[in-house]
Amino acid sequence: MKLADKLSKIKQFVDLEQKGNVIKVRSITPLFQNLLNNVREEYLKFHSTRDSPSIPNFFIDSTGEKEALDHAAYLYNSKFTDAYMKLKVEQELPFSITEEVKEKHNAIECIDDGSLRVIFPKRYILRTSYFVSGSFSRESFYHMQRQHKIFWMKHGSYPGKYRISDQKIFPLYKMANIQSSVTDYTFNIEGLKLFSLKDCSDKDIRENFVAKIPNKKKEIIPDVIKTVVDLQTASMAFLFDALSLTDYYTAFHRRIAPFQLSIIPNGSRENAKKLDDLARYIELLIIESEPKIKVLNDLKTRNYDESEFIKQCSFHDKMGIPYNILIDERSLDEGFLKLRNRNTTLSEKIHLSDVTNYLIKIFTS
Repeated sequence: MKLADKLSKIKQFVDLEQKGNVIKVRSITPLFQNLLNNVREEYLKFHSTRDSPSIPNFFIDSTGEKEALDHAAYLYNSKFTDAYMKLKVEQELPFSITEEVKEKHNAIECIDDGSLRVIFPKRYILRTSYFVSGSFSRESFYHMQRQHKIFWMKHGSYPGKYRISDQKIFPLYKMANIQSSVTDYTFNIEGLKLFSLKDCSDKDIRENFVAKIPNKKKEIIPDVIKTVVDLQTASMAFLFDALSLTDYYTAFHRRIAPFQLSIIPNGSRENAKKLDDLARYIELLIIESEPKIKVLNDLKTRNYDESEFIKQCSFHDKMGIPYNILIDERSLDEGFLKLRNRNTTLSEKIHLSDVTNYLIKIFTS
């Protein structure tokens, strides 16, 4: 699919314009915001459970603080410095600090070959600095690249589109990007950098940013593996990826989809109020059992004939919703619902009493 075709299909997610090699995102819709929030939640969950389950992590909001563009800039971020000083007293290496940054000014994501730029209204960054012993930093750096690539592959529609860039070596650091290809272009969705604080010319850094080694009393100046994710760019990459599979639906992974589930009533005008009440009851039942399942229950939309019903299912498919609960008059009489799969359009019959447990198994597997 050509880039122009993708841009024409994403209006319900972002409002944008393209001029030459620049795509300017004027605004994002609630759908895209939901997508971004889910990408953030999945990434942080990956970081805490898979990436570094045994590494203590400190989470801070660094909005308004100086960005650590170089080694010495760590000193000027007061929240980061305070977090480090607390960790170095309480913990031994390795440990990490995750920063969340929301900036009001435009952030420009440059595509790897320089031929395309995407400009967002604001910047939404997750930065993590892993402090490790120099003896293990190189091995950890390569291991982290592989683990993070697997995360992006797992949540994308086309796993083969995600790769690790060639490593670039500079005098004071090494770096690599995890990339997603879009037609002839490449998104840099996560950057990883390895450097040593020993190489910092600032004496304050070398004296203050020290930490203890496990089973030893002495302190050392650690190496740092720094990862940076622009959530706007990553979400846009997932969106472009999801649009590539088919024209019939937007193929978001079930965990990052803006909504995981929608409820679609289909019945006569006489039973419209009863079906609305049942839809609302099912929504509350699911939210109470598993709050992380985002449910779209659009009671303003009515389906009184088969053509309207099919049109609404198609509309939800293009929103990227992986499952729909279909209810009709039989649901009122017997308590049976249909669970429809976006990718196959096939439905299976489930009783109301079993629906929450069944959905929890799907979305937590």
